[in-house]
Amino acid sequence: MRWNEHCDLLLYMRSKAPLILHVYLFPFEARAKAEVEKIEKSSYLISHPRPDRPFRMKTPNFLEVPGASVHPKEGITLRREMDPNFFKIKASLENDLQMTLIREEDKKIVWTATLKKEELVQIHPQRDESRLKSEAEKARYFDDHWPDLIQRVTDVQIIADKLLQQKIINEELYSEITESLTRQDGMKHICDVIRKRTLSLNDYSLIGSLCLETKMKISR
Repeated sequence: MRWNEHCDLLLYMRSKAPLILHVYLFPFEARAKAEVEKIEKSSYLISHPRPDRPFRMKTPNFLEVPGASVHPKEGITLRREMDPNFFKIKASLENDLQMTLIREEDKKIVWTATLKKEELVQIHPQRDESRLKSEAEKARYFDDHWPDLIQRVTDVQIIADKLLQQKIINEELYSEITESLTRQDGMKHICDVIRKRTLSLNDYSLIGSLCLETKMKISR
């Protein structure tokens, strides 16, 4: 039995010279996304709109990229019961990169995307590696200090506003947090919500940054 599902897209640069990209397409699932982010933590995440239309599950798809080598050559079958696979693209950074996903059974084009050369050349993996280390440090700050955050945070409103803006929390949770009797109650609610969710490194980094911006002094 086959069916259609909307899929997430994660696109990573592993190397710039030669250009090596990993392209992940997989059904929406927080655990799968977290696993991919863990595997690709040393890669550069390229922001790109995800496909708007659903894909047919349990059906092989091939990725064509003119002027590049693409593996696996036999294509990838989208399914939920296995960890996400990826297309590995190796190319020279001379032109725009045109990607076309083709369904095997009827040769129908199901997705296309173009990565502009001028955008790719502006990426500097070494510089971004330092950024990733900084992001990880901010994420660890939250993990290591959340009990102290509850007691010592100085402005819950700023944190709640930013989390709502970034869609890490919804309007209902925002109201519960901002209407708490004390700032400790509000921060406890934030920590409880965050620790129960599967968030990306960037999300944790944002939270760590916000806590640091409140000029907290944590005893180490």
